[in-house]
Formats: sequence, C-alpha cells, structure tokens
Amino acid sequence: GCSAGSRTSGALQHDMIDMPKTSSLRYASQHSSATGYESGAYVKAEVLDPIGAPRATFALEPKIPFAHGYHEDGQPQPGGFRRYPESAAAGLWATASDLANVMQAILHSLHGAPGAIIPVELAQRMIAPVGWVGSALGLFVEPGVTISHEGRNLGFDSIMVADLRTGRIRAAITNRNGAIEPYAQTLQPE
Repeated sequence: GCSAGSRTSGALQHDMIDMPKTSSLRYASQHSSATGYESGAYVKAEVLDPIGAPRATFALEPKIPFAHGYHEDGQPQPGGFRRYPESAAAGLWATASDLANVMQAILHSLHGAPGAIIPVELAQRMIAPVGWVGSALGLFVEPGVTISHEGRNLGFDSIMVADLRTGRIRAAITNRNGAIEPYAQTLQPE
C-alpha cells in the first residue's frame, strides 16, 4: 500500500484536467494501480474523506450498520442488498449528508474555494451539458439553475440537487425503490 502522506492531490487534480472524456472514478481506478491503492480505498482517501464523508465507502459489504433495501412492491431485497461487481458505478454506500457533501465539494470547486477537491476548470466541465439535453459529466444540469444526480440500486433510491443560484443543496436516500420520486420533485427549485 501507500501512505497518505506520500500522495499529492495537486498532481491528481492537474492530471484530471488533461483527461478528456474520462470520468474521475475511472481515472481514480487507473491511478490507483500506480499508487498501490485498491480503487475504493484510493477514492475514499483522496475524495470522500477530504470532502467530509468519512462513512461513505465503496466496500462490497460495509462494516457499519445500514438499512436493508425493499422493492417497489414492498418485498425485501434478498440478503438486504445486492453486491454489484461494477462498484465504481453502483457500489457507493453513503448517507444523505455524504451526498450533500459531494454537491458542496462541486460547488466549492466551481467557485475556486480554498481546499477545493478539483480545479475550477474541471468543475466547469463537469456541469457543461454534453450529449442529450441535460446530461453532463456524472451529473444532470439545468444550465445556470441546478446540478443533480439520481441513483438507484435494487432496494435503494437517492437524489442530490444543488441550486447554482443560491447554493442550496438537498439530498435524500430511501431504502425502498419508488418511494423517493414524489419527494424528488420537491427538491427541484421553482
């Protein structure tokens, strides 16, 4: 492994700017091979812990207590949750507060705040619409109004929204598929 003091996040930030069409998690996975970190541990040390989400993890089975998931029909997810082999895309265990911290980190980066986790240029690229309407780099965007992301795994739904005009952030997670949709509509600003 690699000790936390031997890495420089400045190098990570600089390298990420020069990587078009590559997600930061994919980069982290590739970069983790060079640093000796397993990708989940690397993302935790370089992203999740610094933004104030120390309980968030990409562990296949988290060591902290968690709610078991339920399907839309109310039936429990067998085993409580599903393990996803594609953990970078579907394996984040987080609280609503952790998700709010992710959005706050993006807003801090957009404004060039001291200690921001990514450079302003990359944050601006993250919220620039690409492809179909409203799609951006890992986010959905209503330009100048909101950035958001919704997630769904078997038994769990989540949403996080940041109002770009006011800086207000809202996030929610449920352990039942389908339960978040009515609430999610109230998270979008008027």
